[in-house]
Amino acid sequence: MRSGTLTAILVLCGLSACDRTSASCTRALGCPAVDLAAAPGDDHFLFQDMRNHATLALSESFPAGSQDFTLTGEATLSPPLCADASDACSVVIKRLRVTIQDFSQPTTAGEVSVAGATLSLEAPRELPIDPLGQILIPAGSEVHTCAEIDGRSWHAAAATDLAAIVSYDSARQVFSLDAVLPVAIRADDEDCTSIALWARVTANGSSAQ
Repeated sequence: MRSGTLTAILVLCGLSACDRTSASCTRALGCPAVDLAAAPGDDHFLFQDMRNHATLALSESFPAGSQDFTLTGEATLSPPLCADASDACSVVIKRLRVTIQDFSQPTTAGEVSVAGATLSLEAPRELPIDPLGQILIPAGSEVHTCAEIDGRSWHAAAATDLAAIVSYDSARQVFSLDAVLPVAIRADDEDCTSIALWARVTANGSSAQ
């Protein structure tokens, strides 16, 4: 996968104050706990396949030239629970997170370096699973971004615009993710101006057991 840069054009201030962009964001925000670790009996998957990747863009349309980055990550789920004599089954997603390869982000306030960007679904989430093993994580789900930006810790959250698709088979220990997730980072200006990126994530997990 390639590493590279994206370009964001920011509206940072009024015309009378746009000479302030030389000031830097000095805010450091720690990463909160937003999910649960695996417990005995849970299914735990790791994203280790080098073909797993995230495509980053400033638009969810992912125009030509959008760049791909390798990723790692993990998912933890409680095995399906089904009502007696019924196909009505549900699972609990305890953790779903991906960490994207380091990248740089040019902006009109200067370039920012983003390291260890980790996107985590706010969990646990109990969701229905259909007979084919498909789970839809609904639009509007909160995703937290934690990263080191220009050497300072950063945390922000944003909601998904589209449903994410998970394919999961507890018996066969199969897991895959197809999702468009928000990447909430910031510029290096005195206002720590938000930058909204999008990551189209394709990942297959292997059992950690």
